[in-house]
Amino acid sequence: MSEGRCPACRTAKTEVHHTQANYTPHILIASVLLIVLLAVLAVHGNL
Repeated sequence: MSEGRCPACRTAKTEVHHTQANYTPHILIASVLLIVLLAVLAVHGNL
């Protein structure tokens, strides 16, 4: 991978890092919601 010294490379590199950082909380929230939903379904399914 290139060092990214030119402005275009620097911009592309920052966008990639920002994109990865922005997806992480969404995946975390989605995972927590899915786990909670499965827990609620499991509890109500056993009643």
